[in-house]
Amino acid sequence: MDSCRDCTNTTQCSLCPVGKYGISCNNICNCSGCACDINSGTCEEPSTCLSQCTNITATGECSACQTGFYGPRCKYFCPSRCSGGCDVNTGSCYACKSGYAGPECDLHCDRACNGCHQNGTCLHCQLPHMYGDNCTMECSSLCNNSTCNQLTGECSSGCIANHYGANCRMICSYNCKSTTTGVVCDHKGRCLQGCVQCYTGDDCRTGMLNKCSK
Repeated sequence: MDSCRDCTNTTQCSLCPVGKYGISCNNICNCSGCACDINSGTCEEPSTCLSQCTNITATGECSACQTGFYGPRCKYFCPSRCSGGCDVNTGSCYACKSGYAGPECDLHCDRACNGCHQNGTCLHCQLPHMYGDNCTMECSSLCNNSTCNQLTGECSSGCIANHYGANCRMICSYNCKSTTTGVVCDHKGRCLQGCVQCYTGDDCRTGMLNKCSK
């Protein structure tokens, strides 16, 4: 039967579109948007109303809910720690309030994090000398002040004296001339005061054998 949402035989409906009732679903409920009993037309409890729907299909189903609701007839509240509502079918949060993670935002961000993404990875680390998705890895002691980029671990504030490179693992050439400060090369390994005798190049690693051979 065309007027039924479901039927038991060719003459009687077993389920009507929301807002209709009767054997053939031809009667209209007078329930201010609520569903009614298929046989008597008695209005269902207000909790089953469609007042939270923002779009109702031709078959009487909710295809979109007001922000903060989900599920059949949009009768369920989204988890309280959702930010910006949740999926109309699953109830999974679109985003979480600050300090929470997980599909339903029911997990606390790790203590090492200063805020986290919904998947639980840290937005920032609480301590400047830690890095990584969960802020569990320590910055290199060769980094200036032991601070580093909290995503990559690269030394973001430079290196301790006479080291260079992204992770400060490279050492200035021993062929750089000494300086009054003790720092002999820059952040790219270039010698600040030139090279000792018999060596050349920005980093003083190229020998001049033709000039220094015995």
